[in-house]
Amino acid sequence: MSVELDLKYGESKSKVKVEKLRVIIFATFLLAFFTILPFYKTFVEFTPLYLMKYLSFAFFIIVLASGKKRLEFDSTSFFLIFLIVVFGLISLFNVDINASITTSMYLLIGIGIAVSSELIFRGLSKEVFNKILWAILIAISGLVLIPSLAQSQLSTAYYISTEGRYRFTGIFNNSNELARFCLLGLLISLRMLSIVKKRIGIVFLWLVLGASLYVIHITNSRTSFMIAILGMVVYIFINMYLKSRKTTLIFIYLISLSLLITLIPSLYKYYSALGFGGINQLLSGRLDSWKPVFSQNSIDLFLGAGTVREGLASNVVLVNGYIEIMQYLGLIGLTCWALFIGNMIIKKIRRVYKNPSKSSIQGLSIIFLFMFYYFFEGGLVSIGNLASIYFWLELSQRENSQNEVVRQLIPMGSIRKIKILGEVNSQ
Repeated sequence: MSVELDLKYGESKSKVKVEKLRVIIFATFLLAFFTILPFYKTFVEFTPLYLMKYLSFAFFIIVLASGKKRLEFDSTSFFLIFLIVVFGLISLFNVDINASITTSMYLLIGIGIAVSSELIFRGLSKEVFNKILWAILIAISGLVLIPSLAQSQLSTAYYISTEGRYRFTGIFNNSNELARFCLLGLLISLRMLSIVKKRIGIVFLWLVLGASLYVIHITNSRTSFMIAILGMVVYIFINMYLKSRKTTLIFIYLISLSLLITLIPSLYKYYSALGFGGINQLLSGRLDSWKPVFSQNSIDLFLGAGTVREGLASNVVLVNGYIEIMQYLGLIGLTCWALFIGNMIIKKIRRVYKNPSKSSIQGLSIIFLFMFYYFFEGGLVSIGNLASIYFWLELSQRENSQNEVVRQLIPMGSIRKIKILGEVNSQ
């Protein structure tokens, strides 16, 4: 009788677990849908869809929070969040009235993503995290890659930029945003390749990877293409390192030494020929975006002067993720954010060091790739950008040890029952 009750209890728990996973997948699809669609040409100025990005994120957080039995927090992280709030509120008194609304929204979004990362994203099981990644990949495939590949042969889907670059936009309003979605699909595919075992899944991931790289190439987005190539190189090195550590370390050392010997003189000659203006033009004016930041008075530099953005998120703001923080919250705010992210990275590194695996090392490498990416593109602190949301999800993940995995898969009550049954059988 007790065995039957245990079986029924186990079945009901598994059904509840499946239902929860379905809701999480649905919430992830909604989030991906409403963070991709506003960047379509058709919906550039469609305000309701723009607002749905934030509502879908709130729904996503509520769904994840409802599945957690308890909320754990790190005192260091919350102290740093407290500093972000305090200095953010001080910054509000320094900004112009016209910029106070956008600065308030930015501060609110920042607090939301920081608290969500620490309380909600951290501690997600591997199964839940992987389901989220699959949902994002399928959404990118359906909403980004398939339409882009279908239009890649149409001349009307391309334009010539002011720099004379031939760029693909397809159904998107901006080439860089299209490339960002494809880069996200590529990096997630690389991460999932170290987990997936079924052939059909592996084939799908390689198709997504190849299609993403092709679309990035035709968008002519230098930053995304560079990060994509780096991501694939890192993936190869990780696989080599786990198979033969000594050989790989020697190989990396020789490659790095060769690059230093050959690239540094070449870069010096290249800079001498082009000068600052040429390099700035090559980077689409991104070096110029630092000038207004450091030409401000001391108070604005340290506390932030705020900024007014015209239009919705699909409009280009030619600054990087770090300058965005400085514009809104100043150098002090940027320092607080750097400490918060650094604290999370250190904890992730410690966990990876204790329990190294292909997927955990790949996840850590993606964090560093995105940190480099945000030197060229904006959206580091954002809940309306799918790449940024993934960055914070990945940053919050810490691979569990074997004992922790067993505890998560088998409830404590079941463990006690197994022990009792074992004792009875032994007698």
